[in-house]
Formats: sequence, C-alpha cells, structure tokens
Amino acid sequence: MQGERRVVSYFTGSRDGYRIGVPRDGFYRALLNSDSAYFGGSNLGNGSGVPSEPEPWQGQRHSIVITVPPLAVVYLKPDRARQ
Repeated sequence: MQGERRVVSYFTGSRDGYRIGVPRDGFYRALLNSDSAYFGGSNLGNGSGVPSEPEPWQGQRHSIVITVPPLAVVYLKPDRARQ
C-alpha cells in the first residue's frame, strides 16, 4: 500500500473538479481535511471520500476528481472495506 495515499495542499481559493492520478481503482477515503469544521474551517471538501474513475492521469491507470478546499491540506487513501 505504499504509494497509494495522495496528499493535496492548496494555499489559495477552493478548486472544484481537480483530477489526481491513482494507482488502483476503488474508493479513496478522506483521512484528513484541514478545512473541516472540526478544525475551525469552512467544511468544504469531499465528504467521506470519492470513487476512482478508469481515466488514466499523471502516469497512473485510474484517477479521482476532488474538490480542493481553500487554504487546506487533504489526505486520501484507498478504503479496502469499500472496494
């Protein structure tokens, strides 16, 4: 599972439809969203996570499309329970 996690840092306004290449299909669960209301943020993000698509991207066979919150860090990893 090394290399399957994805981290996105974005230090300007939010961005919808941001595509990231991932090495395998499945559901990618959000482990951390620094814009969460829990941390005092606006709670913009991807809920519990996002499913992958069979769209090659960034040299990977699959990809996910996420909403990147403003001034935030998002940490995602494959969720084996939802494969």
